[in-house]
Amino acid sequence: MNQKIVSIILATALLISLAAAFEMTNTVKALATPTITITASTTYFFASTPITLTATISGATSPVTSSITWQTSGTTGTFSTATTTSTTSTVTYTDTSAGTVTITAKYPADSNNNPASNTLTIYNLDFNHDGFVNFNDVIYFAQAYIAYNSPSKTYNAAVDLNHDGVIDFNDITLFVGLYESYTGPV
Repeated sequence: MNQKIVSIILATALLISLAAAFEMTNTVKALATPTITITASTTYFFASTPITLTATISGATSPVTSSITWQTSGTTGTFSTATTTSTTSTVTYTDTSAGTVTITAKYPADSNNNPASNTLTIYNLDFNHDGFVNFNDVIYFAQAYIAYNSPSKTYNAAVDLNHDGVIDFNDITLFVGLYESYTGPV
């Protein structure tokens, strides 16, 4: 075989293998868009009682959960330092006020910038503000219920637990459920 033809064949084979190697090293893999979901530790929340929140990242090849940022719509709550694993970030959130807050977890690697959020309703059953939820608060609730349902209709927003503008049987039902599930100091 002609030496010139052999050289051309070898050069062509070398160029093809180099091109294939270059193609393989410069292929960019498309990363899945990560998503975040937030779960809370309990159903009912009480003012000044810590709530454990976990943000879970899915759909990412190598999530870096330490880069999750936690935010709240409220002004009276605080977060603990996050504890992280490869796919989760867990914080404790404590709020001193009753009301509704939205907790948001953002993950900067999400190219769509879709933060996860969870709305929490925090109740304050410590109606007399003595630092305890106990029988004194049951008495306070009962007195407020009676005062609202009397001819004077004295409204006390603190015991309107479902925030519908009236103190009625729905608030009693909610209060009983909350009181029974309360695990803080009494």
